[in-house]
Amino acid sequence: MYALLSTFSVRTRKEAKCAAIAEAISTAVARTQELEKKIQGQRARKDEYAALISQQLLSNFLPINLLSLKFLYEGLKTLMGLFALL
Repeated sequence: MYALLSTFSVRTRKEAKCAAIAEAISTAVARTQELEKKIQGQRARKDEYAALISQQLLSNFLPINLLSLKFLYEGLKTLMGLFALL
């Protein structure tokens, strides 16, 4: 009888240990999925901010670039006018 109870208690401990391990794994998997979702959200936000900054830089760079092109064009036009005089 004692051997039967001893075997039963060992079996019960092993089952409890397995259940605890399974619960720990399940918790870890859920936590990993939650963190992956947060990372995806942060990446999306980072891409959004990068696009916004890029747009701002282009909007500030473009007028400067157009002014430079206009200046070069006017200089070239003046230079071509001087060559026409020769």
